[in-house]
Amino acid sequence: MAANALTLADLLGVKTVRPLLRDWCIGEVESRRWTAIRAYSLLGPTAPEETLDVLLDSIRQQPQPEPVDEDEEIPESVHQFADALELLLLAVREPVLGKLAECLGRERTVRQHALLAFLKACRQTEEPDDRPLVLHWYAQARAGAEPDTEHHLTVFWKALLADRTTNDGALDVLSGWVRRADGEPETESALAALLPAVTAEPPNDRRVGHRLRGLRDSPPSPSPSAARLLDLLPRPS
Repeated sequence: MAANALTLADLLGVKTVRPLLRDWCIGEVESRRWTAIRAYSLLGPTAPEETLDVLLDSIRQQPQPEPVDEDEEIPESVHQFADALELLLLAVREPVLGKLAECLGRERTVRQHALLAFLKACRQTEEPDDRPLVLHWYAQARAGAEPDTEHHLTVFWKALLADRTTNDGALDVLSGWVRRADGEPETESALAALLPAVTAEPPNDRRVGHRLRGLRDSPPSPSPSAARLLDLLPRPS
C-alpha cells in the first residue's frame, strides 16, 4: 500500500516523492528499499531513464552475487529487482533494452538481474492472439530496419542460452515458440531469423540443436517447424 500511495502522490505532482524514493532505493533500510522499488516499477513508464538509473544504482550496491548452480534457487532479492526491470522493459522497450544489453558483458552484478528480467519478459504474450511479445519485437525490428533493437535482442538471447542459470528456462521458452510456429508461419519466420543468429557459436548451437531434435522427434506429435528450423542451424565443423 505504501508503494501505491507514493506512486499516486508523485502522479499528483508532489515534488518530494522522487527524491524520497531515490534515497530509499539506494539506502540501507531493506523494507524502505523494496517499497521504493515497487513504486519505481509503477512509475517507470512516466520516467523510464531515471527509473532505470535508480534501479541499476541500487543493484550495484548489492553484494556481488555468488555463482548459482543450476539446481539452486535464485535469491528472492534478485527476483524482485528483475520484476521491476521487466516491468520497465515491457513498458518502454528502448532505451531500457539497449542499456541493459550493454551491462551484460561488463557488470556481473547487473548481469544476473538483467538476464532474469529479460527471460521473464520472453514469457509474456500480447493480445489479441497471445503471440510471444519479445519474438514479435524481433520480427518488428527486422521488418522496420531497427538494427540496434535487433542487435540488443540477439545479444540477450545469446547470453540467456550461454548462462547456466538461465539456459534451461530459455530453451523452454524457445520450445513454446517452436510449438506455436507449427501452426503460425509468422512465428516460424521470426525464429528462422533469430535462431541462426544466436547459435553461431558453442555451446548455444549444441543446446538449441538438441532441443529442436527432441521436438522434431517428439511422440505423439513431432514438430514439423522444429525439423525445418534445425536445418538452418550452423553445421558442426
